[in-house]
Amino acid sequence: MKRKIRHIAAASLAATALVIGTAGCAANGGGGSDSAEELTMWSMWSKGEPNQLIMADAVADFEAETGIKIKVVWKGRSPVGKLLPSLNSSTVPVDIVDSQNAELVNQLGATGNAADLSDIYDVAVPGGSETVGDVLNDGYQADLTTDDKVFMVPYEVYTYSFFYNVAEHPEVASAPPATWDDLEALFAESKKNGEAAPIALEGSIPPFATFWTTALTLNSLGKGSFREAVADTTGKTWLEPGYLEVATKLQSLVDNGYFVDDYLSAKYPAVQQQWAANDADYMYNGTWIPVETAPYAADGFDYGSFAFPVVGDAKPVMQVAFNGLAVLEKSKKQEAAKEFVSFYLQKKYQDRIGSEAKSIPARTDSEANPAMAGAVEVLNSSETVLAGDNVPWDDYMTKVFHPTNMKLFSGQIDAEGFVSELATLSADYWANNDQ
Repeated sequence: MKRKIRHIAAASLAATALVIGTAGCAANGGGGSDSAEELTMWSMWSKGEPNQLIMADAVADFEAETGIKIKVVWKGRSPVGKLLPSLNSSTVPVDIVDSQNAELVNQLGATGNAADLSDIYDVAVPGGSETVGDVLNDGYQADLTTDDKVFMVPYEVYTYSFFYNVAEHPEVASAPPATWDDLEALFAESKKNGEAAPIALEGSIPPFATFWTTALTLNSLGKGSFREAVADTTGKTWLEPGYLEVATKLQSLVDNGYFVDDYLSAKYPAVQQQWAANDADYMYNGTWIPVETAPYAADGFDYGSFAFPVVGDAKPVMQVAFNGLAVLEKSKKQEAAKEFVSFYLQKKYQDRIGSEAKSIPARTDSEANPAMAGAVEVLNSSETVLAGDNVPWDDYMTKVFHPTNMKLFSGQIDAEGFVSELATLSADYWANNDQ
């Protein structure tokens, strides 16, 4: 079901057969300058960051090969927020914006300030015959489709995974858990051995617990199941048996004492530091964790990962978020700007996102950071959905879901209390708020 965009990402991908023009076709104007041979781009990266260095090299190569100049302003995080004040003018000072999907889609796209990039997916990536659509996971295109328009093209992907130290658990690397039953057995064995607590969870940050609930719901009941329950204005969906089964499985983690002792009281980032010091075996978190925890990891820590396992014979669903490029609707140099968007998806730059930025390239044929290999293998062959099951209602999550979910994770309520409370609070919330 398509939706109007408000929060987590959504954009569009219509499969039109237009061919992106070359530099010569871009002579009809430009965003912030009079010359068709110069574009302006605002980037989310700061000078010296690995992603900045990769993009700067791509810009230099693009200029040399096309004759089109790109003035890059390295704005640092949230460039769209810094751009918004200028968007009401007849012209804007920027042609291309580099940022995360939540900004590009929900701020630029939703307000009509981003151009439709549907046609780019049918354009060949320079240096080969494959199109942009060919080199990306098919699911990414569907995830970024809203109202038959696409407002960004991703070059970097984030997902959620279980992380662990391969040096401590080589058996997991050779046979990662594929089902929830396998995972529970892994936790039980870990606790039985008593060498470390099974699970590190930053319980002081409610969304970290929600990562678990969303993932288990999706991998039990399928893509869209979490959003469906949140969107039900009567709240009754939460009372369906499948949601109670999810809550019961989560309750068992609490009842069995699988979380580290101070998971509710420790101040972030104390728990992830404990985990990196081998004081816990597993952490389910975003794929930024290996880079974020590396400075205080134990000697010889060898990062490994595996995807959230399925329940029974359910199909795996991987949550994704993106960094990517958008083109301003008011830019008079859209064709030249689009040319750079496809140019940046060349494999030589994508490979460096894995090896130097230590992240996940958007291209499925580029190798990700080895710490994420286990999860990426599943990612590239599974159904995907925007992080949080594409739920756009932040206020609901903050006021209703996160607090109730933390009651379950802290043992204040049981599974039946969890779904009952969500049903009641959801009905009350939607009775007083618009979707």
